[in-house]
Amino acid sequence: MHGQGFHLPSWAKILSCLFRGQRMISTVQKTYEDAVSALNTLQTNAQVLDKIRQRKQPGCPSNNLPTVVNFLNRADMTVDELDSLNIIHVSGTKGKGSVCALCESVLRACGFKTGFYSSPHLVEVRERIRINGQPTSKQSFADNLFTVYNRLIATKDQFGGEMPAYFRFLTIMAFQIFLQEKVDVAIIEVGLGGAYDCTNIIKNPVAVGITSLGLDHIRVLGDTIDKIAWQKAGICKPNRPAFTVPQPQDGMKTIYERAKELKTSVHCTPNIDEYDFQGRPLKLGLAGDHQRINASLALQLCKTWLEETHPDFISFEDVDWEPKSKRALIQCEGEGDTASACGMPVISPFVVPLVFMQGLQDCYWAGRTQTFKRENVTYYLDGAHTPRSIQACIKWFTEVAEEESKTIDGPVAKALVFNSTGDRKDSALISPLMACVFDGVAFCPNIVTEDTSGNSADQTNYNTTLSKQLNRCQGNNAIYELLSKTSHVHQNDVSSESNGMPNSGGVTEINGTNINSVDLINNEKAIDVTSNGSSKVTQPKEQASAKKVVKKNAVFGCISKALQWLAGLKDSKLGGPLQSGPSTPVPLQNAVHIQILVTGSLHLIGGTVKLLDPKLATMQGGDTEIKNGKTEVQRN
Repeated sequence: MHGQGFHLPSWAKILSCLFRGQRMISTVQKTYEDAVSALNTLQTNAQVLDKIRQRKQPGCPSNNLPTVVNFLNRADMTVDELDSLNIIHVSGTKGKGSVCALCESVLRACGFKTGFYSSPHLVEVRERIRINGQPTSKQSFADNLFTVYNRLIATKDQFGGEMPAYFRFLTIMAFQIFLQEKVDVAIIEVGLGGAYDCTNIIKNPVAVGITSLGLDHIRVLGDTIDKIAWQKAGICKPNRPAFTVPQPQDGMKTIYERAKELKTSVHCTPNIDEYDFQGRPLKLGLAGDHQRINASLALQLCKTWLEETHPDFISFEDVDWEPKSKRALIQCEGEGDTASACGMPVISPFVVPLVFMQGLQDCYWAGRTQTFKRENVTYYLDGAHTPRSIQACIKWFTEVAEEESKTIDGPVAKALVFNSTGDRKDSALISPLMACVFDGVAFCPNIVTEDTSGNSADQTNYNTTLSKQLNRCQGNNAIYELLSKTSHVHQNDVSSESNGMPNSGGVTEINGTNINSVDLINNEKAIDVTSNGSSKVTQPKEQASAKKVVKKNAVFGCISKALQWLAGLKDSKLGGPLQSGPSTPVPLQNAVHIQILVTGSLHLIGGTVKLLDPKLATMQGGDTEIKNGKTEVQRN
């Protein structure tokens, strides 16, 4: 028939082509980029979120867990299967990621195959799901994503077209990968809260940890420590051991009572100094005194996990110790021994095995109290985003920056890059930072470069808009200006004229109005706040005679421009000083070395890491330093 010139009708040709095309698509292996694109379709965009916020009362959705279980079942898994993962489950406000990272490193040092689920990611979303300390490979991530995605799509019509949102999907996908990889232990970091968090479909964890509490996500979790503690302690399960660190009194009492309500017991961890390290000094791969509290919790979780799952692996010897006669607890904001006050027992310290010490030392957790040196600039990266974590960040930065300054011959300048997200009170984060007396301060959104090709799909956030981010940066800049005037930190650096530029047509008043975000992203305008408190957008002039008043603070449309403004003179890889916009502050120009603290948001840290060296997100070991253009690992 074909030889006689038989032709398919036009509609049949179309169907035939579509059918062949569908078969071709289904047989072509999907790439990591395909996977990220599909995943991003599950993000909730800013407009929808705004409507939800207007329509709903604040609080955690109590029906979240049955919904997640339904998605798990549709992905061809059951809650009972998760028991085989031998899970360590960790909640808390501060340090839960660090505790999980320490546990993972210790148990991997013991020779176990580890799975680790955390959030958020810094550079690539596959960092959230790790096997043996390394992010899931790109192809494995893609294969598993489409396995889960296709199962959910296939059952979508039976459930009213419902698909899981971004975090829910990744949680289900993490369980899929861990089950497929047959990990010995799965270390699961809670996303938000605890009681109604997606990860809390876990029924029988081997051990539960609750890290330091603080006021964060108050719109969802509550505006007091005891309300937040109720949520965080909600991951406790009947007859499964739970541990927490010293907490404010209200928080400790709530954790203790919540554990009893959930039919389990909870113990407080001792001070790290009470452990017996067999005559060796404690060495942590994570810098900062606050990591010592996290290390004590990680030690107890790992010891309990081994005793529960591999009782013959190590014989632990408790230290001969009486909490009443020794400094067992770190005083928590003047509360003292809050565990004894509410009746919570304190778990005994023990003789730490050498393999545990190795795991603590080798732990690497990017973007948390991390130091990165390149040429004549040292970057201090910490994703602190609560008032208490900012205080810990300041203490760490002040100490390590001072130590570094002693080794440098010549003037050293300090600078800050800051941004915040969510429902956090920005003034409570910026105010403590004023004590550092920075020589330059830049505010910018969590966007890597003005060229969109430098902003990967992994870091695309549809939950907010660019104009909202820029308005927030402007507000933070205004807060900084006000605090500067109040504390007289840099009163001589504020121009009494029009923002340091001649007011001859290039200045547009924007009091209370939206910023032209396109101009900002292209760095055609610099935002400052004038000495009389009014916000202005100043467009750079081309006249050579226009004399600039160099300021210490400004807003930029992306991270690369903020860093270029602060450090372009000292770090050639940033592309040199800005060619337009505000001049680099004089102290930074005159310094032989610049120390830049980047903080306020883990997403900001992620963009900074992508810009400086993406490998920082996945390396193993201690801090990193660039020498002769090569990234090297410094072990403690």
